[in-house]
Amino acid sequence: MTAVPLVGFGFASSALDFLETVPHKFRRQIIKKARALHTNPFPPGVKKLRGVETHLGEPIYRERSGDYRILYIVREDPSEVIVLDIGNRKDIYKMPKTNAPADTEMRMKEEEFDDIMRRALGAAAAPKPGGETSPEVQRSSEGQNPPEPRRNATPRRRSRQ
Repeated sequence: MTAVPLVGFGFASSALDFLETVPHKFRRQIIKKARALHTNPFPPGVKKLRGVETHLGEPIYRERSGDYRILYIVREDPSEVIVLDIGNRKDIYKMPKTNAPADTEMRMKEEEFDDIMRRALGAAAAPKPGGETSPEVQRSSEGQNPPEPRRNATPRRRSRQ
């Protein structure tokens, strides 16, 4: 497999939704891997899933990121990578949404991708000229409350009286 110069990059809404639930440390790791797919969609270690395709017959590839997996497709006309799903390695292959069609609305420009990644990392997105945000960013945040800050998951010990 050779590196293809890519024009577009996109995320399915299920992948973006999952990113919001992942702890910050792992989110950074996953985003770093996803960004690398934009420049090289076939890095060493990537696997083509056997027996799994999109409704158009496009092969689905898997990239590892710790205990998480990134499922994506590579289109050649126009050249683009679309991340279909991200999930824990135990659950990702059981999800029926990995066979969901990849819509054209998932395409985005690199600056829109950067804005989404900044939001996922918790940093403020750089304002675009004119103060507008991209439709993908607006769509991903409409009707949602910001995620609650994570608190220590270990229960407090009760003092014995």
